[in-house]
Amino acid sequence: MGYSEFAIGWLFIDKSQNVTLAMSIYAILVSGDAQPWSQIGSLALIMSVPVVIIFIILQRTLLDQMLLGNTGETS
Repeated sequence: MGYSEFAIGWLFIDKSQNVTLAMSIYAILVSGDAQPWSQIGSLALIMSVPVVIIFIILQRTLLDQMLLGNTGETS
């Protein structure tokens, strides 16, 4: 899924302001200059924070439904 966002995204970009975060990280890495690790780290945190927040909010439901096979019904 991540690669398809990156690869297919290039097809639909018409302005440099419309790139995704994955495209921004790639552009920073291949720019040829010294690697700005603070920018790369910041972008990686920005990409991972929403996933962590969603997991924390839905953690109990995810664990009940996926790991235990619980249908949510109490008997």
